[in-house]
Amino acid sequence: MNLNEILRKYREKAEKELAGPPPRSEVKEFCIADCFNPQRPYFESINPDDKYYVESFRMARYALVTVLGLKGAASMYYRSGYELGKRFVELGFIKSVDDLFNKFHESRLGLITVVKDTENEKIVDVYECISGSGLPNIGMPVCHFEAGILAGIFTKLTQKQHHAIETHCWATGYTACRIKIYPI
Repeated sequence: MNLNEILRKYREKAEKELAGPPPRSEVKEFCIADCFNPQRPYFESINPDDKYYVESFRMARYALVTVLGLKGAASMYYRSGYELGKRFVELGFIKSVDDLFNKFHESRLGLITVVKDTENEKIVDVYECISGSGLPNIGMPVCHFEAGILAGIFTKLTQKQHHAIETHCWATGYTACRIKIYPI
């Protein structure tokens, strides 16, 4: 199956899921072992070691939550992503919205589709997200890093301050992580 077909199937599944309640029930407890089951079939098909890369990334995230707490870690990851997103534009890796897919793909952050792109709101879906794909439904979004990256990118591309918020996430029971980006 080619990448376009994979994205089409993800988009179809996401649109059905996002129209209703989460398809997966919320769990009562979350532990570090839950970080070791990424669901990234496309990325695993191009690199069988993808799982280990994701596990390392998630162990660092989990450790920061234990040190900084949920809010502190979320804020730190968002801010780190924001700064990285701005640098992607400053260094010429991203020159327009059209470059988003390639940068996320080559960095193994996830597969993205731009659902909406207007001056006042952008909506991006991320599939096989490095932060959340495969996590149980813990009742809260976890892709603060990716949201920050997108806010930083759009801040630099438009020369207007942007903020991003994840409205749906693998960790809230969905297959797609949906991020809304808007000027502030």
